[in-house]
Amino acid sequence: MSAFNFTKIFYDQPITEKETYFGITNDYVVGAGSMQGWRKAMEDAFALTVTLPSDPHTSFFGVFDGHGGHIIADFVSKNIFNYIKTESEYHNGNVEAGIVSAFMRLDNYLMRDPLYGKTEAGSTAVVVIIRNETLYCANLGDSRAIAFAHNHVIPLSTDHKPMLPLERKRILDAGCFVNFDRVNGDLALSRAFGDFAYKRNRRKSISEQAVISQPEVVKKTLTREWEFVVLACDGIWDVMTNEQVCHFIRTRIEKNVKPDLICSQLLDECLCKDDPNAKYVGTDNMTVIIFVFIKNITFKRYQGIELRSNSLKYVCREKRRKRLLFEASTSLV
Repeated sequence: MSAFNFTKIFYDQPITEKETYFGITNDYVVGAGSMQGWRKAMEDAFALTVTLPSDPHTSFFGVFDGHGGHIIADFVSKNIFNYIKTESEYHNGNVEAGIVSAFMRLDNYLMRDPLYGKTEAGSTAVVVIIRNETLYCANLGDSRAIAFAHNHVIPLSTDHKPMLPLERKRILDAGCFVNFDRVNGDLALSRAFGDFAYKRNRRKSISEQAVISQPEVVKKTLTREWEFVVLACDGIWDVMTNEQVCHFIRTRIEKNVKPDLICSQLLDECLCKDDPNAKYVGTDNMTVIIFVFIKNITFKRYQGIELRSNSLKYVCREKRRKRLLFEASTSLV
């Protein structure tokens, strides 16, 4: 995410080994995939939780694209849903306010922590929470979520870029500048977890800093015409448009290809096949989550698959391990 020094950040050959996940519930068929690609470090993370015993009508999906290191993305992926579900507004039915408060509370904890507060790393976040037939999408940065419903592509998030008028005004008002479409010529995002060097203007509130952790939240009512939702980091969206991604996925769902395999195929499709130093697009880390609504009335696929309401709990990607399972009772930091 930061700056133009691409020297020595690429391997001679891409790492195409993928971490994938497949799961089934009474509501979804879920797939996830992550690939390091050409980069010398893997900084993405993802998390998903479905059918929690304490809240069986709530599901959570999240993709987190780290930059400057993986430390912030890893922490957020493992803790953000716990922060959300312990917010009083969330339990009182004001889900949007609860999500916003949880994002900013977690980021504030990180900034005050002796270790995390000193890091130069940061992370995007795009999360989808489904609760009682309502979908909430919250995002920071340029990871993105889209849905395919009513035979149309539905954007669920807006990329937070410094050149957007409202974002640019806040950046300038906070004493920074925008150059090469980047904050201070360096950071390509205007909202993120971490990146604390852009959050220390003592004359500004936390929502007025050059870079903020206040997410935008989109609320949608689900119907039986919703077919699938996709969450992915910018490594995907830099290569393909929303419409191209939906077409890629839908044509494979029609052939009963499982979502985890679709994720793997999408990662391969977006990977740069040429010299990464000559063609920067397609060289980033890539992570994608796809979940397909089982009960859709116009798009019945995956018939005959045994449904298991508790097959997913809390799956979170963690460095140095292939997969780590966290129980819903994971303690807060």
